Amino acid sequence: MQGGGIMRIGNRLFQFIIYFLVGFTILAAKERFSEDLFKALKYRNIGPFRGGRSAAATGVPGNKFLAYFGSTGGGVWRAK
Repeated sequence: MQGGGIMRIGNRLFQFIIYFLVGFTILAAKERFSEDLFKALKYRNIGPFRGGRSAAATGVPGNKFLAYFGSTGGGVWRAK
């Protein structure tokens, strides 16, 4: 088996690269930011705002791109 040595070297190289990448990722994840950077942030709702409730939804057999939606306030919506 002449290719056995080359395969072994390839496997070792692959393992080394994986260990290197995992180690590098762990070191990068340990990098922390100062908590002072986040003190000025405040929670706010930026949407999307709820427009209403849906009563029913259905698709059209044979046409996977067509659907109908019924709302509790009345009305039917068609989506293509």
